[in-house]
Amino acid sequence: MTSEASKTIIPDWVKPDIFIDILNESVEGFVRITNFKADSGSAPGENYATIMLRVNIQVELKDGSEKSISFMLKLPHQSEMYLEILKKNNFFEAERTMYNTIIPEMEELYREAGVEVKFGAKSYDLRGVDSYYVLLEDLAPHGFKNMNRIEGLDQVHTESALRKLSQWHAASAARVANIGPYPEKYSIGFFREENRAIMTHINSNTSQDVLNGLLTFEDNEEYIEHVKIFGPKYTDISFKLSEPDSDGLNVLNHGDFWSNNIMFSHDSIGNFYHENLVENLKLLKYTKSLPTLRDIHISLLKYGFWGYLTATRIMNAVLADPSEKANFDDLLSDTNNGNEFKKSLYSNPRYQKHVKLVLPWLLNRGVFEEY
Repeated sequence: MTSEASKTIIPDWVKPDIFIDILNESVEGFVRITNFKADSGSAPGENYATIMLRVNIQVELKDGSEKSISFMLKLPHQSEMYLEILKKNNFFEAERTMYNTIIPEMEELYREAGVEVKFGAKSYDLRGVDSYYVLLEDLAPHGFKNMNRIEGLDQVHTESALRKLSQWHAASAARVANIGPYPEKYSIGFFREENRAIMTHINSNTSQDVLNGLLTFEDNEEYIEHVKIFGPKYTDISFKLSEPDSDGLNVLNHGDFWSNNIMFSHDSIGNFYHENLVENLKLLKYTKSLPTLRDIHISLLKYGFWGYLTATRIMNAVLADPSEKANFDDLLSDTNNGNEFKKSLYSNPRYQKHVKLVLPWLLNRGVFEEY
């Protein structure tokens, strides 16, 4: 099936009957499905790593009334490189386990401490489906929405996001003390030796894209030589910095913490990260020494490479203009379309305005000195 509005290809297995069990369990008085539609769940250029579908279902209830139900269905791209990565790194299964097991454990830690905290949407399993997917409740009908990624977050929303992130980090650290270590797919993640070759290949191409883009910037003299030197070291640095530090505070990284993955209901404001991190670690009876604000700043300096990676490889996509041409394949391909798309990411005046401030700031923080 193909959505006429967005030309999004809907897999043949996305049919009404696979949702029957979920509707029986989650909708009181469910009788039958009266209407079913799956369509794109995000605008072009708003989601690179996966395909997001919104599944709208109209159901009949026992009292004769009807009710609208919607879900968000995350699916993989079908490019050869994407599927090859997925064979070795089933991040769909890892994400489903997070929603079904790890997140409930973290939320229960807060519940036991007398605080109700929610970290995400409810996840569902589709029985009999042998495909890569993540199925979540649609939070939009509950009043949640994303902020405009191009405009970014104001201070109130930034502090609210940091407050939630501090709760997440505190719970992820406390969970180890209460329940035990994380499975290897979380403690090591993508940075395994069997992935080094493909990461080196991707990093080699991407480093050249970064360099080509930054070479077009005016006043790039103070950092451009560092960028040239950094390129071949990307993979080794990534592996080195991904090793847990037994003497520090180790937390479970969100891994994709940006505005399109954060939804706000506009019912509260937050405080700053460190204050809330310490507050939540105390609340969850974290047994190791509490990090000071100085410790947080030392960590930010020690792991400053991730700031450089974010500024040069992620922020350009986050600030890109919406485009029908924006997709995962073009980010990694060496085709004319792919090269034109990547060139546009670095020539975008909005991105240049931001990165021209960020790169000198990173330089002055000594990001390039360690490597």
